[in-house]
Amino acid sequence: MNKGDPGYFYAVIDQKQYNLTFSQQEFVQKNADKLPLVELMQKTFKEPTLNEKSVEYDEIRKYVAKIKRGVQKIDFTEDQILFIEYNSSAMKPFELAKNIFPDRDLKPLSAETQLISEYLKALGLLNSDGKENDEYKPPKAAASIVRKINQADCNANFDANDLTPFQKKCVESLRSYLQSIRFCGYMRIFDEADMKEMFEEEFVKGTYDKPDLNSEELNMYINLCAEYVNIHVVHRNKTVIENKINNTLTGDGGEDEKKLYMTWVDLLQRREDDLHKSKKRAEDLQVKLSSTRSKRLESLTQANESLTKFGKNGKMKRVAKEFLKLRRLAINL
Repeated sequence: MNKGDPGYFYAVIDQKQYNLTFSQQEFVQKNADKLPLVELMQKTFKEPTLNEKSVEYDEIRKYVAKIKRGVQKIDFTEDQILFIEYNSSAMKPFELAKNIFPDRDLKPLSAETQLISEYLKALGLLNSDGKENDEYKPPKAAASIVRKINQADCNANFDANDLTPFQKKCVESLRSYLQSIRFCGYMRIFDEADMKEMFEEEFVKGTYDKPDLNSEELNMYINLCAEYVNIHVVHRNKTVIENKINNTLTGDGGEDEKKLYMTWVDLLQRREDDLHKSKKRAEDLQVKLSSTRSKRLESLTQANESLTKFGKNGKMKRVAKEFLKLRRLAINL
């Protein structure tokens, strides 16, 4: 489904609200009157073990209730949807609505305004209060996570509506990584939006295809991405200082100006030292991450090979002991 398809606008909102992909929504819509809720849920999520106590049951129940209740929809064209997305950072939902429907007598609480707000919330561009996001909110919907993956790595090509088993595992793991206390703590430390964006994008790029990270590796990736941001900040400060020095050199060469020049030179040297140290820390973290992860994966491979070997000989007790021993070793590396 793309922006030009009928129902796309509402499918995005429902995807966020009910945690259902486009294909799952379509399946429920076609079968809501044909199947009992439990069977409908099991077939929607392709998981026969789900029951009335499952979280998915409540989502399906609410979505089916919405379908049967019926809601009068306002049509949004592809051009209008693109206008909303491209101008969301510059205009409030009410302003967007007035530009899209100039011939309607709209109010801040008109249906058009509220629908645009819901759409922007589903994309992660507004928080629950309808205000622009200034505090990091880790994404929960699979579609939002997939969007971040594809933005961070142009070669990822994840399709939120057609994920392979491995890609689903990657999305679920990345969801938990982005919700970790330490990651969210760093996102709140950075004051500027571009720093937050850089930190998150570098983190997603480095971890989205590694669904088996342990806590030590996760912390090292967070530290590494923080260093990338620090390198950017120091580079920027260094450029400012170099401009100050150049401006001072164009003066008349008075005594006060010479003192000021030396102050900027000293400061520049300190920033260059900071830059060197930050780059060195990043390089060391990359080497350590590669080494630690390689050793752990090698140990897990040995554990699996041992399990297969002993299993073929029928020595199940020995299999269990050997597997647990190697697994503990792998986890503690």
